[in-house]
Amino acid sequence: MQLPIRILAIAAFLLGVFPGIAMSPVAKIRTSFGLAAVPYSLTGIKTSADQLDILIVALVFFAGIAAGDYLRRLYTGNISTYAIYVLSAFVITAILLVRLF
Repeated sequence: MQLPIRILAIAAFLLGVFPGIAMSPVAKIRTSFGLAAVPYSLTGIKTSADQLDILIVALVFFAGIAAGDYLRRLYTGNISTYAIYVLSAFVITAILLVRLF
């Protein structure tokens, strides 16, 4: 029973973030009735210059969740000192590699 629910949850998430997937059949149906097709992109409906881009909204939402989770782990002590040292060593190594090339 969990598999169909997971499939529906993934489909709802994808159609929420990428409404252009569902707009393709809608545009075809409108043109078959002789109406103008709805202008759309993968991440939203193109209505004007100030359109709401769902992908940007989703990215900002998930970035906020990730930042909140990081702060929660930092202040509750779930991030060990060793992990901080390893991360800083990785960042320093990455900076050095970027400067070499």
